[in-house]
Amino acid sequence: MRSYRLMIVMFIVICQSVAFARAESDPLQPGIKLLSDHNCKAAILEFTKVIGKQPRLADAYAYRGMAQDDCKHYAQALSDAALALKLDGNSIEGLMARARAYAATGKFDEAIADFTQVITLDPKRVNAYIWRGGVYQQQKQYQKALDDYDAAFKIDPTQEYGYYYNQANVAFAQNQFDLAISDYGKSIDLDAKLPDAYLGRAAVYVARGDKDKALADYSSAIAAAPNDAEGYIERGSFYDQQQEFDKALADFNHVLAIDPQNPDALDGRGLAYYSQKKLNLALADITRAIALNPYEPLFYNHRAVIYHDLKSYQLAIADYEHAFKLDSGDTFSYYFNIGSIHIDMNLFQQALDELNKAVQADPNYYDVYIERTLAYVGLDDQLHALNDINRAIAIDPKNARGYFERGNLNLGGEDQKAIDDYNIAISLDPNDPDFYVNRGNAYANLQQYDKAIADYSYALKLNPNDAEAAYDKSYIQSCAPTGYCQP
Repeated sequence: MRSYRLMIVMFIVICQSVAFARAESDPLQPGIKLLSDHNCKAAILEFTKVIGKQPRLADAYAYRGMAQDDCKHYAQALSDAALALKLDGNSIEGLMARARAYAATGKFDEAIADFTQVITLDPKRVNAYIWRGGVYQQQKQYQKALDDYDAAFKIDPTQEYGYYYNQANVAFAQNQFDLAISDYGKSIDLDAKLPDAYLGRAAVYVARGDKDKALADYSSAIAAAPNDAEGYIERGSFYDQQQEFDKALADFNHVLAIDPQNPDALDGRGLAYYSQKKLNLALADITRAIALNPYEPLFYNHRAVIYHDLKSYQLAIADYEHAFKLDSGDTFSYYFNIGSIHIDMNLFQQALDELNKAVQADPNYYDVYIERTLAYVGLDDQLHALNDINRAIAIDPKNARGYFERGNLNLGGEDQKAIDDYNIAISLDPNDPDFYVNRGNAYANLQQYDKAIADYSYALKLNPNDAEAAYDKSYIQSCAPTGYCQP
């Protein structure tokens, strides 16, 4: 959910100082104050009022564009920025608004160009350095990001909260979890009433598996900024991961009740529906999210997963390809996902070609060897299939699926070896009905019918709707008394 969210708080601080610097009679001040309070919808309305009275005031459009950006209304943000720059080609606020919208929609080179132009026009514009640093961070140019954060801090050393916060973001991006937690903590110590550092630290705690601390930080972020949708969205995603679906939906619905056009909330709710196997509801929400923000590659990837499950393979491939056009940096995921679809389409040679590219991109990823095993099996290449399964098990010996798939390779040939692997898989994950069904099949092949029936029965206990387990159990029960059941 955080793919294009630039985790930058300095703009909030700068907005506050700008608001105080303006005359009390300045018509933009109330809207700027609302922006600094994370109330983007109210800010949009306030700036719209100003535009109604002063339709040629460039900064009114610029600030409304920034408010649209905060509300995730990126097309409107770009439109307002364009209007501001049409009225004043050198409008710093107009350039800032357009650059922020570019950054949010993945147009990183254009964003950097605009932020750099702002810095040229106003070398002491602190938030331009901060935002440009955030874009560099998204591009994994971490030293450039740190240089920009340092430059901003030298210009205005009073903004410690934002400085430590952005330092923490860079540390987190490089998996330096202890340093990230320390720096987020410094920001919180400086100002416990801002939500951003809580949200950043919560994400680190999630990555470390410390769920209680993560939830506490999400709740603190919401308490600090109850009008900011981001806290509810990220907590909703956390609840979804914990399979607390009612709580997840409550958070997403809270945001959508206030802002029905929030694409991140729609995407999050769609994923929560997907987790509950409510595929049509999931598809509807994520399609709406894409319509509202067609620049977010994660949305296309999420919808592709749903299309894949619905066996709409060509639509899934089209979405993966669109996502890759928007963000071509993750070649591994692209080839892995396309290869997986081609396996399900029985296009095994195409799948193998794509999965080979995925292995080249990341040779240490467990699942790619599992998927490539299936491509080799489809091509009747048992030797390479076994080699890939063993490679996967070597990478992650506590992952049950590797043993399950190796058992499948031996099923119907060396059934006792298959049973040995299924036993390991079940010891690692005793709640997957497929493991019991296939072990039952191996027992049946060895004419150990009582054990086979017991495995089918347990699979049905885990999933009463398992049609294969029900059929196999019925068949073995009917033929076992004769002493022979055809494999």
